[in-house]
Amino acid sequence: MIGGFMLLIAKVVWDCPQNLDLLKTLSAIFLGPIGTILGFYFGQRPVEKLTERTEDLIKQVEQRKNELEEEKDRLKREKDESAAKVKVYAERMEKADKLMERLEALSK
Repeated sequence: MIGGFMLLIAKVVWDCPQNLDLLKTLSAIFLGPIGTILGFYFGQRPVEKLTERTEDLIKQVEQRKNELEEEKDRLKREKDESAAKVKVYAERMEKADKLMERLEALSK
């Protein structure tokens, strides 16, 4: 199609070099749609790449979010275990204090 258009332009310029208005009109008629088609085709590629990159970023964010939630749960379990141990040691300390008071009372 483009080759045929080029031959038509060459014939118009060769036959009537003074008639450039016809050349402008033919260029607008034939090259407008071709430019639109090419622009649409090549314009889609960046959009597709951006879409793929956006999807990749979303997957990475979701994966990191899941990792952080797992880490949060693990830390909460560790905190609960530590709190339980502290409670046990506090109870032992209270018992030890009571025993110390009894021993002091007996030694007097």
